[in-house]
Amino acid sequence: SLILNSRYQEEAFLILSSFMREGIDVIPLKSFFLAEKLYQNIAARGISVDLDFLIKEKDRVKAKAALENIGYKRSPIVEPNALEWADSYFKEKFPLVDLHWDITMGGRNTGRIEGLWSGTQLLDRNGVVYYEFMPEELLLYLTTNLSNSITSRQLRYLCDILRMISITKDSIDWERLLAKMK
Repeated sequence: SLILNSRYQEEAFLILSSFMREGIDVIPLKSFFLAEKLYQNIAARGISVDLDFLIKEKDRVKAKAALENIGYKRSPIVEPNALEWADSYFKEKFPLVDLHWDITMGGRNTGRIEGLWSGTQLLDRNGVVYYEFMPEELLLYLTTNLSNSITSRQLRYLCDILRMISITKDSIDWERLLAKMK
């Protein structure tokens, strides 16, 4: 799991670098990014079956071109346009890449996404620049992800939430979190 996740991590940083060159703001979601943040071990959540990134909807065309430039192809759309919230891309021998511009299917809410983006911080990892959620926004994302997940993955997502609270409980601004939840 560690070797495979390391290979996928290299691919994820190639994707992030491509987005950076195109001026696309991006937040990696779940996978080994979350495992590293919560557990300090990229293999702690198992092997990533896909790589999820949150982008701004206005950057969909640029992101598609950036992915195609490094060998990805767009998967056929399987949802009606009204429910679209992500595009999927594939490349042989790598996990699927899901580009999200919302965090839930249907019920699009621009304020929710702008609120999440406003609670981010910029990271620079060896010259690769991307965003990550502040603790309150990460907790909001994780709870939303839990409520949207299929039953077989709920335990892992619940463990992520519990771990997040245990390592950040003293730094979470609970009043800010409650205000954002509303």
